[in-house]
Amino acid sequence: MSSKSYKSRTKNALTKIALSLISMAYMGFAQADVPSDMKSLVEQGRFVEAFELGMKNERLTGEPVYDYYFGIAAIDSGRASLGVLALERVLLTNPGNDLARLELARGYFVIGDFERSKEEFQKMAAKQVPPSVRNSIEKYLAQIKAEDPQFRTTWRTYTEFALGHNSNVNSSTNQLVPCPAFYCGNNSQLLIDPGSSKSSSFNQLALGTSVSGPIVPGIKYLLGFDASVRQHAQIDNFDQRNVSLNGGAEFIADTSRYRVIGFFNQASLDDKKLRDVAGGIVDWVKPMSQTTTLRSSVGFATLRYTGENALIRDADMPSFSVGGNYYIGGDWKAAIDVDFNLAREKNIRGNSDLTRDIYGARTLLALTPFARMQINIGFGYAKSKYEGAEPFAPSPGVIKDDDLFTSELAAQYQLTKGWSIRTEWLRAENRSNVELYRYKQDVVLMKMRYEWK
Repeated sequence: MSSKSYKSRTKNALTKIALSLISMAYMGFAQADVPSDMKSLVEQGRFVEAFELGMKNERLTGEPVYDYYFGIAAIDSGRASLGVLALERVLLTNPGNDLARLELARGYFVIGDFERSKEEFQKMAAKQVPPSVRNSIEKYLAQIKAEDPQFRTTWRTYTEFALGHNSNVNSSTNQLVPCPAFYCGNNSQLLIDPGSSKSSSFNQLALGTSVSGPIVPGIKYLLGFDASVRQHAQIDNFDQRNVSLNGGAEFIADTSRYRVIGFFNQASLDDKKLRDVAGGIVDWVKPMSQTTTLRSSVGFATLRYTGENALIRDADMPSFSVGGNYYIGGDWKAAIDVDFNLAREKNIRGNSDLTRDIYGARTLLALTPFARMQINIGFGYAKSKYEGAEPFAPSPGVIKDDDLFTSELAAQYQLTKGWSIRTEWLRAENRSNVELYRYKQDVVLMKMRYEWK
């Protein structure tokens, strides 16, 4: 190797080292300077500029001074969730940083996480802080009490009008004896045209209201009322009316929510009372993580009919379900909901052919393609195993065994704060080992709803 070539290569290497040292020095200077610039912008109230400067220097994430001022800037420029994450990082490295804790409490308040906001403000209220800071803390705590549904009375009222079409109003098979919508069994008084399913368009009006409010901290009452009327255009004597009442209490313990609810429902057919259902349910909901929530419920109901059906169909029904929700995310903010359920309809009139065990599952995929629209896709299955021999089976001693498959597709669009429009397609198919009880049903609905909150 010539001495000239060696000198040239040495010179190039030294040049690269020098440039690298200059770059490192500049980066160190910039790193020290950016938090200072952000601090200056925050103190001037120029939060958007401070936030944008922070976003351009994300390499500084994890540096406490940067995270602190980036957190404040993000909260005050409308990106509160990013600010909360930055301030949480500050407290992870320095739990004694009271300034960061106050700003984090404020960030939780802005994003609506009132429970954690209250917790952080109460930690600061227990310390020796200047009077002006204490006044600010007390104002936030008072506002949390006013804003958080756990501490205020909340009313929700709605009215809804729907038009639709039902392909099989009486849930009947095309046999000599049908299986009507509210009764599958012997001596029914609900038949329209025996041996024939009936389709019809319909209109429906529904309304309801609910109220909840505090009893003591951590416990609130729940009350609700719903009513609906459905009128069929092509079928006489099959208009339906439902009225429901419910009331109970909700308890909050740690991160779990418990509810104890009593309910009553009355169904009428063509202005004649058909059935009363009364009972209660206890349910539990617990968030396991930011994406997963688990729930379960135990219930009991009494089914009491009128007329001849009272002598045949009256029953008691205990039930149990377990399920959960998982947030998948993505551009369409997908979430999946799954439930598994068990029930036993015990006939109290001695008709074992109407006593059955029911078990099944349901899953629902919820999609939000954009802010005001939600799409639901659902599937369900219920197996009914009866105890006694079916009296209408083609041969003696046959015990009925039903498999009910359901599916739904719904799309809802929020027109304004109160108004929404929703379309639904619902399908039910009952497969039975007794041909008499096999049927298919399609219901299409379009609903217009107004809700007061």
